Order: sequence, then structure tokens, then C-alpha cells
Amino acid sequence: MKTKPSLWLMVVMLMFPQIVETIYSPALVQSHNHLLLVTHKPHKLYRYTFRLSQLALSFGE
Repeated sequence: MKTKPSLWLMVVMLMFPQIVETIYSPALVQSHNHLLLVTHKPHKLYRYTFRLSQLALSFGE
């Protein structure tokens, strides 16, 4: 028996990466200062964590 996914669940799954990205972005400066990273590494850290969040979401499907 096939069930149709609920609309609210689909909306939440589509909005989750954007919400997490918006919340996480301001913390990059603090992460840089705390970890004493060189200037170009926070961008890599951001890209890797964003990719990880996308990968985690793909397993939820």
C-alpha cells in the first residue's frame, strides 16, 4: 500500500538545508577565531559542513 507523504514534511525537508545554512554562517567567524585557522580554511570548513548536511539529508529520503 502506497502512502502519500504529507505536505508539511516535504516543506520541512526542503527548507531544512537553507535554515541550517542561515544559522551556521554567522558562527564561521567565531570558529575561525577559536580554532586559529588561516584565512582560506573557514570557507573550506563551510563547504564541507554544507556538503555533509546535504549528504545527511539524502539518507533521510
